[in-house]
Amino acid sequence: GGGGASLGSPIAGGGGSSTGGSGGNGTAPGGGGGAGNPGGSPNGGNGTGGLLILIVRGNLKIGPNGNITTNGSAGGSASGPTSGGGGGGSGGGVLYVYYGGNLTNNGSITSSGGSRGSGGNTAGAGGAGTAVISKLNVAFPAAN
Repeated sequence: GGGGASLGSPIAGGGGSSTGGSGGNGTAPGGGGGAGNPGGSPNGGNGTGGLLILIVRGNLKIGPNGNITTNGSAGGSASGPTSGGGGGGSGGGVLYVYYGGNLTNNGSITSSGGSRGSGGNTAGAGGAGTAVISKLNVAFPAAN
């Protein structure tokens, strides 16, 4: 997912992409920085959704408190009510989960965009990422 835009505000930083772009800097006093890698100044979240690939040859069990996430980071908030706007969130990442046996999911698997920063003319949240969950093709088993 892409980073959140600054919604026409020249004083808020836009967010970075899911592939690791830098967050924009707030350009007015107190404007929040966009999330990215690295996060924009000030207060922009460090990090993006990134890429995660899981290949499980056997059974995959995610317990009730288990989470697999490639979520984006939040944009920086403006520092006061009369200051610049909040920064954009970074986009969610790409998540591939492949399993060979059975999948038991009692937890969560997510790839969400980061939230926007608050205050002033706030920017947008980061775009949603991609999550692919699939059973491995057993016609071609992996060698030991």
